[in-house]
Amino acid sequence: MNYDLTEETMDTKDRWNEVKHQLEGAVLTLSPKTSTMIRKMEHGLLFTLARYKFALKMMANRQNLKVLELGCNDGLGTLMIWQDCHCEQVIGVDFDEDAIRWANDNLKQDGLSFVQGDFMGIDVFPRGGGTVLFPWMSLNTSLWNRRICTFRPFAAT
Repeated sequence: MNYDLTEETMDTKDRWNEVKHQLEGAVLTLSPKTSTMIRKMEHGLLFTLARYKFALKMMANRQNLKVLELGCNDGLGTLMIWQDCHCEQVIGVDFDEDAIRWANDNLKQDGLSFVQGDFMGIDVFPRGGGTVLFPWMSLNTSLWNRRICTFRPFAAT
């Protein structure tokens, strides 16, 4: 068989140029925790991204959302929510002081913020009109179900 390798090579080159074009722009630096997760856990990043993909699908057709994410860690998923949803405001809350410090130093933008603390003890979001996102709930169901039940009057959506 005789193949026209020039045409195939050009198609591949054109495709690669398109990929390079898509990657131009702002660079995202990953936190030390996320970098470690990617290196040490075979499916760690995919598992994390799948949880946020589900949340993004749930919020896809809504506008001007105010989102409170509980357990945001270093804010990678929170950033995805802020970039891909039409959100007025996104606030990530986590216990981990180092992760929140990193998120505030590296990801903070207008409408996107991070707060360190116990979500039960801080008032970071106006009551009503918001969406509460907790993608890690299934990991600690008994403890978190008890806490969410006490938190429920605060959660509008």
